Amino acid sequence: MTEISLTLRGKEIEVSRRFVNVNKLTFYPDNPRVFSLVWSHGIEPTQSDIFEKLKSMEHVKQLFHTIKANGGVTDPLIVRDKDYVVLEGNSRLAAYKLLQEKDPINWSSVKCDILPADISDDDIFSILGEYHIIGRKDWLPYEQAGYLYRRHTAN
Repeated sequence: MTEISLTLRGKEIEVSRRFVNVNKLTFYPDNPRVFSLVWSHGIEPTQSDIFEKLKSMEHVKQLFHTIKANGGVTDPLIVRDKDYVVLEGNSRLAAYKLLQEKDPINWSSVKCDILPADISDDDIFSILGEYHIIGRKDWLPYEQAGYLYRRHTAN
């Protein structure tokens, strides 16, 4: 287990990085991507509903292959300690569950950043806002092409 911190709204939040059993983790129905996919008519979806919807999505299928090729996730899942809800990384969790279906031994645990059990809803909202509203800037197509070209010609 590694202790790190996350800077959020001017304060440091203690985070522990460790591997967690995939079966212990649950999807976060209020995650923006999950919410837009599976909520309907005010009825909260089941964990099964969420997994069924996510596993059919193209980006989850791509994650499945990327995670398998890398031997694990590049970015840890962000998980709340008290209930092991995956606040960020639900698509990666779905890909891991698919990998686990095929090979339960090798894909039994996933790297997670564990947030404190008492993290506030406001802090969770801020974290999700960073990922889904502000987010990382995607590379433009010419930047992607240039990067791949340089990687190809450097070897």
